[in-house]
Amino acid sequence: DVCSSDLRVAPAGARTVHAVRLENLRTDCAWRLTVTATEKAGATVSAEITLAPAGPAPAGQATEVALELCGLGATWPAGLPLTFGVPLAQGRGFPGQRCELRAGNTATIVQTRILSQWPDGSARWLLADTLAPAVAGAAQLLVSTEPAPESTPLARPVGSSVLAESGTLRVRLEGGLRLERRDGAAWKRLADGLELTGALADGRVLKGGALQNVTIEENGPRRAVIRADIPVADEKGVAHLRCRLRLHVYAGQPFVRVVQRLEVTSPELPMDGDEAKRMLRLRRLELRIRCATQAPAKRWVHEHDQARRVTSTDATEVVPGRMPGHFRVPIADGTLAVGIKEFWQTWPRGFRQETDRKSTRLNS
Repeated sequence: DVCSSDLRVAPAGARTVHAVRLENLRTDCAWRLTVTATEKAGATVSAEITLAPAGPAPAGQATEVALELCGLGATWPAGLPLTFGVPLAQGRGFPGQRCELRAGNTATIVQTRILSQWPDGSARWLLADTLAPAVAGAAQLLVSTEPAPESTPLARPVGSSVLAESGTLRVRLEGGLRLERRDGAAWKRLADGLELTGALADGRVLKGGALQNVTIEENGPRRAVIRADIPVADEKGVAHLRCRLRLHVYAGQPFVRVVQRLEVTSPELPMDGDEAKRMLRLRRLELRIRCATQAPAKRWVHEHDQARRVTSTDATEVVPGRMPGHFRVPIADGTLAVGIKEFWQTWPRGFRQETDRKSTRLNS
């Protein structure tokens, strides 16, 4: 039978597409997709992909995967979120099966998502979310034949916004960002507002717009991921960048992980030719989160990996050595901790705190 759908391909207008999402596919019929790649010289190669309606998942076999949990830091992160991927043999794991991480005498329920499948629909690669056990070392991932227990996912749509609660924190995304922490039976605001600002190498000012395409990308009882896009345009409204934000919310944890990815969308760059001419040159780019700080203005910048520049209201100092990227910002009723991954390794990178605002410098 012939099915019809008003299909949408995303992202639209991307200059280099690494992933394509098809939206509005009807789920009551099978689809055969033909993907064709064409080189500049005209040579093509094609492949077909068949998407079939999901039927009831068969019962997989009980499987135990041996793991070795290794800590790279000085302290083992016991009780903190642990995410990892494991391969499975064909027919071993299907959607909806119970998974546990067993380490020592403890067993912890695991949230899972199938990343890729075998032809029979079983999991080829499984993404697992759980908590790190008390100690590192040998552990086992058990894929049971029993169904997964009933659970409540962390994120949900609320009107035109998306809300995620970890138990101690609450995150809401709509046109902007609101971050709150639990205070007894009430919620107290920590941050309210998200800005993206910057400048091109020629001096043109860049500013991010309102959050777009806010969606729940992953959702489970252990971890939820909310994704949103921020268009970044100059004073004339020409969009040069798209910033894709992912906010990871973890059950029972007092922190949110923010991951950003920049995609060049500038219409001013040539599609072909010299690679140097197809690069967007930035002078700076900052992601700013508004919060009620009580900290004096201060800025830390790693412009290379041998020293950092520290600037306060009355002095600038070059401090030899590498900074790990851990900051403690005084706020109205406590301290807000900020950790920036690979802070000195991916220079130029910086962090700035101001009264009523904190800022992460993404580029220089």
